[in-house]
Amino acid sequence: MALFTTDCMSAAGAPPGRYRLADTEVEVGPDRIVRKPGETCFAGSSLAPDEGVENLKRWLGLDPEKARALFSTRVAEPSKSNFQIRPGELEPHHAERRAPPSSAKLLPVM
Repeated sequence: MALFTTDCMSAAGAPPGRYRLADTEVEVGPDRIVRKPGETCFAGSSLAPDEGVENLKRWLGLDPEKARALFSTRVAEPSKSNFQIRPGELEPHHAERRAPPSSAKLLPVM
């Protein structure tokens, strides 16, 4: 069984650029991978779950219900978690509308 997830962090949905996350500077690359500036190791992803569901629909030709299940309910089944993304709960991701925890506020670096 295929399962899908994302390791998105506070930069989820942010456009390419440099940001400050607490006392750490991070850079979102054109590939949407988050790294510390000048380093090659990943610090996370900026792929939000709703974008992942859209990718499954587009790349694998899955219907919306199946794509949501592979990104939520099927992932939760092995851990017996009650997490699921329901139809209508997803909306296009906009970083400015999803505030990270106050201790991890993402700020553009000028």
